Amino acid sequence: MEPDPDIQRLTQGLNRAGVKTKCPACGAKESVPAERPVLLPAAGTGEGFSALAVVCKNCGHIGLHAAGVLGRLSDSQEA
Repeated sequence: MEPDPDIQRLTQGLNRAGVKTKCPACGAKESVPAERPVLLPAAGTGEGFSALAVVCKNCGHIGLHAAGVLGRLSDSQEA
């Protein structure tokens, strides 16, 4: 299976922002992005926003990063 291009673009945004992937739960230094962005619903509105989930390879802790921000970070430095 080919990596999702949205995940690749969002991961580039994480890297450009200098995000450290040390797990806040167990301290492990290895994490991976989820295979697809997740949609977080806004309570009672029927709307939501997209996020990149980063999963600790040791304990499974999940961290979320707003896809809109990461996308802008990635897009703004590609040209």
